[in-house]
Amino acid sequence: AVCSFVIALIFMVLLRFMLGYCVWFAVWMVMLILAGAGGLSFSRGSQCQGESLLSTAQQMSSAVVVASSTAATNTASGSEASDETLEGDGGSYSGVQTRSVSGLLCIPWGVANTTAA
Repeated sequence: AVCSFVIALIFMVLLRFMLGYCVWFAVWMVMLILAGAGGLSFSRGSQCQGESLLSTAQQMSSAVVVASSTAATNTASGSEASDETLEGDGGSYSGVQTRSVSGLLCIPWGVANTTAA
């Protein structure tokens, strides 16, 4: 009977100290799962037909990196963000993209050797 009392007492003390950590761990895990499910739903919603989830995630992460670095550069230099709206026949279009959809650096126009490696 004394052994059972000691074990129960130790269990109650450990439960008192560990319960808060377990609850916060569960809360953070639920938030992480919800954020992951939201990101998955967002990427699946803009996924092209025939593309894999991995390639879509790579394209979206590349787009986020390029957009954030461009926004940071524009903010630091004080310049306005360029408008890439295509109007009419596209004669006034001046694109500023420097990366491909997969995140590779584009070859500038007018370079002598433009064969892709």
